Amino acid sequence: MGELKNNFPKINMAAVSIGDYPADLAMYFILNGIGSYVTSFDGFDKFYNSLCEICKGRKFVSPAVLERIDMRREYPMPAGKITERHIEVIRLICNGFKDLDIADTLHISRSTVDNHKTDIFATLNVRNSNELIRAALTLGIVQLDEICFFPKNFTVNPKPEKRRVA
Repeated sequence: MGELKNNFPKINMAAVSIGDYPADLAMYFILNGIGSYVTSFDGFDKFYNSLCEICKGRKFVSPAVLERIDMRREYPMPAGKITERHIEVIRLICNGFKDLDIADTLHISRSTVDNHKTDIFATLNVRNSNELIRAALTLGIVQLDEICFFPKNFTVNPKPEKRRVA
């Protein structure tokens, strides 16, 4: 979905559900670039009218899905204390580091990284790294300009000359 949206930014994508599909999962369609989500469980009239709106090029999102999205827009303050080490782990996660890379960077074991992540997820009330990134940005733990993704063995070519400090 995201790749389609990136390649064709003006595309009007819609997800249509005629089965029982949870609103908690359906909200990810919208969060990942789908413009509209319609479900038959909103009632036949609403279903038909929303399909007509989509055919006219307009967006429509089921009220149940909008409610779920709105619930995720505001993150509660952390339930516990976030330590300096947690902030280091959060910054690395936000920059795309995997668990083993975090362990190598911080000179700790992978199980310690797992423990830190468990504490962080519980403290910030998030379920995965994507939600962690959003919560960290929303709560100001990480600033947008601190996030940059580089491959592990990234080098600048040509390498800059080292300057001697006098």
